[in-house]
Amino acid sequence: MHVALEVNAEVDLRPLSAWLSARGVPHRIFEVSGRLRLEVPDERFQPLVDEGWEAQNRGELPAAVVASSVGGVADGLLALAQRNPLCIFLVIITLLCYPATSSLPESLSLMLRAMLIVPTEQVGDFIQFTTLEASLRAGQFWRLWTPALLHFSVLHLAFNLLWLWEFGRRIEDAQGRGRLLETVLLLAPVANVAQWLVGDGPMFGGLSGVVYGLLGYLIVAGRVTGDSRLMLPPALVVILLVFLVLFSTGVTSAFGLHIANAAHWGGFIAGVTWGLLRVRSVRPTPGGGPDWQA
Repeated sequence: MHVALEVNAEVDLRPLSAWLSARGVPHRIFEVSGRLRLEVPDERFQPLVDEGWEAQNRGELPAAVVASSVGGVADGLLALAQRNPLCIFLVIITLLCYPATSSLPESLSLMLRAMLIVPTEQVGDFIQFTTLEASLRAGQFWRLWTPALLHFSVLHLAFNLLWLWEFGRRIEDAQGRGRLLETVLLLAPVANVAQWLVGDGPMFGGLSGVVYGLLGYLIVAGRVTGDSRLMLPPALVVILLVFLVLFSTGVTSAFGLHIANAAHWGGFIAGVTWGLLRVRSVRPTPGGGPDWQA
């Protein structure tokens, strides 16, 4: 984290904080030895902090924050799109694919049949599907990725998008969109194929395998690099791992919930492995500063 501002504890930084939030600037304010410290993820946000602080000192900020609340929201969304364009893209494309499952359970829509891991047809009350090998021989390689974009309820969609955003933006902020893209492109087919191999058919989907893969990657990357942007709260990690194990016991079947446990485990193991292979630790440079190898 980068210390962008430090002032006396008596100073009210709430106007500045509201101004920064309206522009999508991630920050935190806390007290250290009688001083208020404002931190941002890195130096890129320093000019915005300086601009807001100068506006507050001129007495312009509170009025500006109130008067431009709608504009501030728009500015905030624009700032998010500029800062995390890949995360925004993944969220949008997932939302656009949600209608694929709208015809279930009555029928299989054309969109759904095109996105399942293998070609599938409905015959009466039954479905017929080919093998993954036959699908790949036919050149339908996109099916290795597209099941991750399928969601079967609003709750399923919202839960996965929440964690995709939380984990994905950390990687995009700290290591760039290229690293996030290659990680997602690796995790999705691993999770989907794992579920196909141990499941009982092609009717599965969701980003949860990717999400657990990102979790595994962040566990490794945060520990190896020491970068606070990649470090997850320990309690959150424990809770998600408990759910991973709990779901694997089959307890959710009693409530009519069918969980793609193989996708979760496949994604998680792939994420941990990818982190071990792709992320290297900090080493001292000739100048004495840290050299981040990630």
